[in-house]
Amino acid sequence: MNINFDELKKTGFTQKELDKITENTRMHGGSIAEAINDLANRFKIFLWFSVFFAIVFIALLIWGSESKIIGGGIGLLAGVFIISLTFPVPLGYKAWKYRKKDKTQSF
Repeated sequence: MNINFDELKKTGFTQKELDKITENTRMHGGSIAEAINDLANRFKIFLWFSVFFAIVFIALLIWGSESKIIGGGIGLLAGVFIISLTFPVPLGYKAWKYRKKDKTQSF
């Protein structure tokens, strides 16, 4: 698959970020298309976990005691923070936005 760097820049990627992705694919193998796809997939997973954690927190607010709400909220925030450390969230968002914008391409 052919990646259009101009389209990537239009979705928010900087030249420095594109250089990082290109260098990463050279060092570890794969293609830029695979890297963009992987970043977009990780962002989707991050979104699903965030939504799940928000639903759990709402359930805590409805049915939990004060101590469970505080402890659960801190734990859920820590979970989102830890998940966000596993990959660059802004790059994932930009890759997701690019893939969403360019649905005609098959990954």
